Amino acid sequence: MGMLARLSYCVALVLLIPGAIFARPAAPVQATSLGAFNSCLFAPSEANCTHQDPQLTGCNNDAFTLGYSEADPYLGLQVAVRYSPTCQSAWARVVNLSTVANSSINAIIVRNDGVSAASPVATLPRTAEVSPMVFLGTDSSAQAVGRLFDSRGVLQAQLSTPLRRP
Repeated sequence: MGMLARLSYCVALVLLIPGAIFARPAAPVQATSLGAFNSCLFAPSEANCTHQDPQLTGCNNDAFTLGYSEADPYLGLQVAVRYSPTCQSAWARVVNLSTVANSSINAIIVRNDGVSAASPVATLPRTAEVSPMVFLGTDSSAQAVGRLFDSRGVLQAQLSTPLRRP
């Protein structure tokens, strides 16, 4: 390294170090929405759980199936009500085993008072879809509804479970 290069390097250090030491601190990092999602897990309520994703919240970790329905083999639609005791919430899970070409599905959970949450319509190769949750608490019940659409978006089948209480 030549003398001029060393001198330039030293001057750069002298100018940069005080700036780094006396610079204003960066703004605090904003909380992510993950905290909001986890609030259902730690403080289950209508406000914290309804319309939240059961997988992002962690509510799916202790979930079990409350009710289940299955259509004939041609339609190949399976619908289940899933429930998390920790989150006191339910959601619908729909599986597409259909032979209908280019079919799509969506999952809807409906609480006994009419509050519902629906997934977007999912097309193949995605074969399963999960709805957002609804909070059940201790005195509500819910049913799952699955819908199967053909390649034009025309409803081919709708299947639901009976209302189930945990």
